[in-house]
Amino acid sequence: MVKVRVRVPLGMNITELSIIALVLISIGIQVLIAKVNARITREGIVYLDQNLAKALETVIESLPEALEEKLGATIEPINPIQAVFANMIQEKFNTPINAQVISKDASGKFTTEDTSLNTE
Repeated sequence: MVKVRVRVPLGMNITELSIIALVLISIGIQVLIAKVNARITREGIVYLDQNLAKALETVIESLPEALEEKLGATIEPINPIQAVFANMIQEKFNTPINAQVISKDASGKFTTEDTSLNTE
């Protein structure tokens, strides 16, 4: 029987070198699998998003007919008085706020900038 010795640099034997090679191959395969899973997940999310948008659009379009069919009533249009109140509320929330910045002294307490009390 003939024994063949393979010299491996860095003082490793063939078993250690093969283990390192298999670990590196395993890591490479796991990276490829992760990339494929990410692509599949991304495509699935886009597909679900499109289907959800279509479903919501269909539900919203069919809602008045479904309510009329189930309840026997229609959705009333907005009353002009309700529209006026809604407009007033929107204007209230859109008005600018007049705020004044109050400065603090070195100790962190608020200071007043009233110059009428100066006795100089």
